[in-house]
Amino acid sequence: MKNLFRKIEALLVATVMILSMCTAAFASNAAMAASHATIKGITPENNITVTAYKIIDYNANGTYSPVLDGTIDMNADGSLNPTAANVAALATDRIGDLPTHFEIAGPEANGDYITSDLTPGTWMIIVTGSETTLYNPAIISAKMDTDGIIKYGTLDFAHDTWTDVNSVVYMKKSEPDIKKTAETVVAGNDIKGTQYGDIIKFTIEADIPSYETGKTGIQYSIKDTLDGLSFVNNNQYGITATVGGSGDSTLETAVIAAITTAINNEAKSFTVENLGDAWLLAHRGQKIVITYHAEVSSDAQINIDLNTNTAELKYSTNDKVQTKTSETKHYTFGIDTDVIGERVTGTPSKTGEFIKINQDGEIAYDETTGEVIKTTTGTEYLEGAEFQLHIGSAAGPLFTDARNKNTFTTDADGRLEINGLDSDVTYYLIETKAPAGYKLVSTPVEVKITAHFTGDTFTGYDVSIGGSVTHYDYNEAEGIVTLVNDEKHASNPYGFENTKLGELPSTGGMGTYLFTIIGVVVMVGAAGAFFISRRRESEE
Repeated sequence: MKNLFRKIEALLVATVMILSMCTAAFASNAAMAASHATIKGITPENNITVTAYKIIDYNANGTYSPVLDGTIDMNADGSLNPTAANVAALATDRIGDLPTHFEIAGPEANGDYITSDLTPGTWMIIVTGSETTLYNPAIISAKMDTDGIIKYGTLDFAHDTWTDVNSVVYMKKSEPDIKKTAETVVAGNDIKGTQYGDIIKFTIEADIPSYETGKTGIQYSIKDTLDGLSFVNNNQYGITATVGGSGDSTLETAVIAAITTAINNEAKSFTVENLGDAWLLAHRGQKIVITYHAEVSSDAQINIDLNTNTAELKYSTNDKVQTKTSETKHYTFGIDTDVIGERVTGTPSKTGEFIKINQDGEIAYDETTGEVIKTTTGTEYLEGAEFQLHIGSAAGPLFTDARNKNTFTTDADGRLEINGLDSDVTYYLIETKAPAGYKLVSTPVEVKITAHFTGDTFTGYDVSIGGSVTHYDYNEAEGIVTLVNDEKHASNPYGFENTKLGELPSTGGMGTYLFTIIGVVVMVGAAGAFFISRRRESEE
């Protein structure tokens, strides 16, 4: 029994020792958790520097005082109250006078900056070197408690805010962005494909950084550049500008003036700038929204015209001027037009989706070169045929291109070049004048271009004319177009056939003269017979 009690006693002692060790470990962890200051929310970048400047001292008698006299506000009870304005002034005007400062090493694996080198008091944290983000001066504390233990604070740039004297709240960390979007004013029209003359509505959303109170010399501008478009401003398609969701006369005046100047100068870009430090501080942390309209005006004589329209935001951070951009893309298409890019196997100078041929003609794509070839000896390419293109139906409005043409004529190779066409719009091609010596065929021919995208990446398109389909792949990065003609994607050019008129005798032969002479002889004979008959009747 005694042995049993001894064993139990030994077990209890061991348990107590283990619990004591755990308690010590927990205490150690707790002490570690409180043994350093933590700075969070700094975006990982190269060349970031985090520096701590002491702005409030802890005195031996247990009180606190500003490191530089008169730089920190005081509450009614005599306690110190470092405001956003105090810290901003120290950061801009007196930072060189602060005697105690050091760089905080980091970041840790989780992105935090930690330090145990903060002596009791209040420290101003300055972040520099960012390529994208504005970090306002912020503060963190190291408080001495009654037991003589320092309790460190935590600063989170990503979520912490300042409130200025006007009760305006702004972020201690600000990473402004810009976003440009586009939509056609015709409902249901996909912006990815556009037609010459389409009106596009653009919207630009740009953030104003949360600059610190008293910031001066702020650089902030919004620039927008068009490609294949012309600005439009009229009663139907106007300009709007808001900030923070409300109208603002200063902003509206600046935006309208910038776009009007671009229109007057026939320029392709406008810049909104010089809004002023006071205006930017009054609207810090808010969003500018600009809307305007532009007309598709591209005159590119190529089968795929990629137009990239770019909005650019420039803004000053702590010590640099940064740029961010946002772009939209839209495309116009052509038939029987110049090919952009080249394939390794070679590309014809023009595509050949539509070829004008005689009634005995037959054509196809060469499997190696992709060029249109005659597959019968009787095939002829017909020049001089004229066509018009109707939008939406055979009786729909006429399509007019960038050169103000609405009638298109086949060339010596029978091709009918038309540029500035939309995808996913059905057109109807109607012959209005036949080639010399051929009959007019006025039956409408349906034309439709279908573009293919993977996400926002344009990967290819199909051209359907009169039921004949041609397939193309497109490499946007390299600008290369490739004709696809295989078992799964058979491509066939559309051969528009015309029948010859009945042949008449040529000059120098008997021709119609023979028929004229016979007709005259018959008429003279008939007249003679008539008079002879009358004469006989009168004699009787």
